[in-house]
This record gives sequence, C-alpha cells and structure tokens, in this order.
Amino acid sequence: MTAMRWRRPGRIVRRMTLLPAAALLLLAALLGACADEDNVKVKQIDCGPAEAQLGGMCGGAIVVATSYPPQGDHLGVHPVDFGPFNWGAPGGTTPNAADGVDGRNNFGTFSPVFPASWFCQQLADFGRADWYLPTTGEYLEVYNAGPGLVPGLQPTDYWSSRENNGSNGWALSMSTGTSTAIIKSAPNPVRCMRRLKVIGF
Repeated sequence: MTAMRWRRPGRIVRRMTLLPAAALLLLAALLGACADEDNVKVKQIDCGPAEAQLGGMCGGAIVVATSYPPQGDHLGVHPVDFGPFNWGAPGGTTPNAADGVDGRNNFGTFSPVFPASWFCQQLADFGRADWYLPTTGEYLEVYNAGPGLVPGLQPTDYWSSRENNGSNGWALSMSTGTSTAIIKSAPNPVRCMRRLKVIGF
C-alpha cells in the first residue's frame, strides 16, 4: 500500500492569496502608467481652433501668428510685459545665441548671466513652463499684430534672445518694427513667448 503524503493546508492558502495579490499590484501599476500617459497627452493641448485665431487666448498666451515658419506653428505671446532687464554683461560672444527666427534655438542664453532670457526660461505662468525669450523675427509678429490685439505694448525696444556681438544684443522697437543692436547692459522690457499646441495642428 502506497503511503499518502500530507500537505499542510497553510501552504495552499498562502499560494492562493499571494498570486492574486501580485496580479492586482501588476494591474494597478499598468493602469497607473496608462493614466499618467493620458494626463500628459491632455496637458500638451493648449486650445482648440476656435481659440487659436489672431488675438485669441490660447494656453495663457495671446495668439500673434497662426503659421509661423518653418513648421507653421501658432505663436503666443504673454499678455503682460516683464522687466526691464539687461541682456547680459558685455564681453565675449555667446555660443548658440545667433538664431533670428526661433528663440528656442538660442539656448546659449538659458543661464542666470543673461537676465532677460533667463527670466522667460524660468517663467511658469498659466500652468505652462515652456516660455522663452523671442527673436526679433518672432517679435515682429507681435508688432504686426499691434496694440489692438496685444494690449499694453510700450513704444520702446524689447530685448530679443539674439546676440549681435560681444557688446550688443538685438532688440525690436514696438513703435517702428525695426531691429537695433543695443549694448547688452541697457535695461529693456521683454514679452515672453510660447509655441502653442492646437487641436488638429
């Protein structure tokens, strides 16, 4: 007669409870990851096409361009001025600060030693943290929109993120729409800008 081995019930109970618990933890982790991904997708959208018209408010910014080159982006400018700031201390030339079209490419100025650009880089208004100091080309869109669409513009020079040389940075006049090279230590206001993410674009 073959002897029967006796197994303690406790082991079976432990195995039955541990397996579902591990499965539940895995499921919860997967659901959490999906929820985080969905939240990121929601946060990336600033507004719909109806709000993304010239002069409209989208993602905390006033829309000043709906097809800015080279990607055909919507440009939004902050509703108020900041400053005055200086561009930086006169000295040597700054690497990666020569782009006249896209201020995001002038990342050589993303440092506290460049107060005008650094302020916009650190700005987190309206729940957005991707503000930057525009170039003269981007500021020209603000000038073309005019005070009718962008209230509070001053008839003065606004610092851009573009450097001219070791002594000067480029600024754009909101009274004439012309760019001028000004000594970096001069105090001027800024209008920070964002590239807007519009549904369907």
